[in-house]
Amino acid sequence: MSIIIPAYNYAHYLPDAINSIMDQADSDIEIIVINDGSTDNTDEVVQHLLNTHNHGFTYFKQKNQGLAAVRNRGIDLSKGEYICFLDSDDTFMENAISIFREAITSNKAIDMLVAQYYSAYKGGKKKLRGLWELTDSKEDNFKNYVLSADNTFACCSVLYKRHVFNNYQFPIQLRTYEDEPVYAYVLANFSAMNIKKPVAIVRKHEESLRHQIYHGLEVQAADEIFNKDRLPEQLLGYKEAYLGLKHLDQFRTLFLSHDYSSAWATYQKAFPLNKKAALRPNYSRKAVKAWFRK
Repeated sequence: MSIIIPAYNYAHYLPDAINSIMDQADSDIEIIVINDGSTDNTDEVVQHLLNTHNHGFTYFKQKNQGLAAVRNRGIDLSKGEYICFLDSDDTFMENAISIFREAITSNKAIDMLVAQYYSAYKGGKKKLRGLWELTDSKEDNFKNYVLSADNTFACCSVLYKRHVFNNYQFPIQLRTYEDEPVYAYVLANFSAMNIKKPVAIVRKHEESLRHQIYHGLEVQAADEIFNKDRLPEQLLGYKEAYLGLKHLDQFRTLFLSHDYSSAWATYQKAFPLNKKAALRPNYSRKAVKAWFRK
């Protein structure tokens, strides 16, 4: 099993991430840390950890290229039959690797194993995630993923067989949403199964790259997912509803950043594409407030 840790300006979180693996890893676990051009003290922190763990993991540095490029490089460098990605601000739980091992042993024919995880919030609150059910139907899995804001994955709770990346990897042109096309592609084309145990803790904090605003990436993400060369034809019809959800995601981010004019304009894009989602109270109430405040 190969575990890949992208590192970019999260030096203060990185020891927790690396130690959470090292504390339970055996010789069959390959750990790769890739510094994506960090401008903080990531290099010093990693060197200290290498000395502490007697060089129990490998470390690479590169110019900043973005999260997708780092993950793709990790795939190319890794040797394990199974691959998992742990973001540098997240951690594995103390029994994560044993849970993954047990799942692999019992489900050798499955291409993607999806475990549960905890979202951890400021103040100590945690919420269990990854509770939605995968099925034997690739279409149902794909549809349930792209059309529900609640059916989310965390990269640190997903274990891939290496061969799913033979013909497609993370799209480097996306500065966010870069994992969604991969999840959608694998669900549409490979077998997937739940692991009904939590394996990781995902920190929710203001520094997260997910809170950054990249205008126009909603459309790029939709185009990337709904590529007729990668999807069965019957799945292409879900594109509009998915794009509506992405506009709503961007709308919420803009609203929370107090850019009410842009938020309202984005909500107007989302509404005709996915009226059902746009009318949910968590969106519609914000839309009314954005309209008054713009």
